[in-house]
Amino acid sequence: MALHDRSIGAELSVVEREMLFNDAYADTGFVVYASDDGRLFQLLASPFLENKEPGKVYAAASCPPPPEHIFAQVTVISEQESIDERTGSKHIVKTIGGWKPFDPTPLAARRRILDYEEVVQHFTRLIRGEEDVISQIATCSALYALSSPPGIAGTGGINTAVFGKKFQWDLFAGSMAVIPREFREARSPWYYYISARESMRQGAGNDEISRAILRPKKTVADIPLEIGDVAERRFLRDARATLKEENGIVTAYILDSLLLRPEPSARAEQIITDAIYELRDDFKKAGRAPYNQNLGDAIPKLSASLARLHHNTEVADTLVKESVDLLLDMHHRIAAFHNTPLKISQVYRLSGDARKLYFDLYGIFGADYWIPLEEAQNSSGLDPAEFEAAIESLCLEGYCQRKTGYVKILEDYR
Repeated sequence: MALHDRSIGAELSVVEREMLFNDAYADTGFVVYASDDGRLFQLLASPFLENKEPGKVYAAASCPPPPEHIFAQVTVISEQESIDERTGSKHIVKTIGGWKPFDPTPLAARRRILDYEEVVQHFTRLIRGEEDVISQIATCSALYALSSPPGIAGTGGINTAVFGKKFQWDLFAGSMAVIPREFREARSPWYYYISARESMRQGAGNDEISRAILRPKKTVADIPLEIGDVAERRFLRDARATLKEENGIVTAYILDSLLLRPEPSARAEQIITDAIYELRDDFKKAGRAPYNQNLGDAIPKLSASLARLHHNTEVADTLVKESVDLLLDMHHRIAAFHNTPLKISQVYRLSGDARKLYFDLYGIFGADYWIPLEEAQNSSGLDPAEFEAAIESLCLEGYCQRKTGYVKILEDYR
């Protein structure tokens, strides 16, 4: 479905419906500049919906305009209306005297037509098999569709390594019809790359990049997805039409979720650290794996995605535990299905810069301590590109944890 093709109310997100139909938000919306300097701008119902009133603009004459691409609430001090004699179209210019940021997350977190269990259930529609297995696959699919917010590890997103036969991959890809086609374009702020081929066009300025790759060789996965024992569910024609309608409702759920940027509570943050230790130890004891697992960033990302699924503004400790269980269960399923000659010790090797950075930061700050990112880089003696690559290497190996503006060194590098 194209975002601009949505017309019925059920296909609109909660935020969009409120912005469009609730008079309390008449002069509130997502800022898009109509002039280079931003003095003329428009307020959209959301980042995902085209302007329904192209003839209405706001003018910031006596105050600075709001920044572009944020939600803002403006104070209108005058309004001027004119009619184009040639076309008969109406133009409205609203002059503002001030503005303030508007937080849409309370609206995005509201209960809506579907609850989260129904969203997960939607991803079972095309497949059949053992109930517990199908439920896990559907949950993993939902987490991929909901992505993960930026800030946890720089650019947001969920990388998924999918294992199965071609027809099973097609079923997975078919379930992603809920992802708007605009999000399949590399320039989208929310970029989804779903392909049996590992190469992809690199976007620019993406807030979130989510990759789903069939049997990837190089892509580092946040979660694997084993679909090798599912079968296709057969449909009557009417049932397929119903499924298509439901896709639009799930898309609306996703759009609200993408506006949420859940942060872990203090308790959840410590549980995430403990979970990374658990994941790292469990994974490396296995000895072999058919894919590259992100050991340092996966749990924070999956936990935030689960919070989006529940429409929570905070990552609760229960969601961290759920993400760990889901990841380990799926990893063990893949290990049981696939033999691989690739030893984990060959995959997880620190670069020289990463090894040096580990010991430098450990010596200065110790382990399990949040280090301001700027301070960590200044202490490292590495240039920004080398520092970023070293942190990536440490996180992949599971010896570093990060959040917005901070990194944490974890114990026991050998």
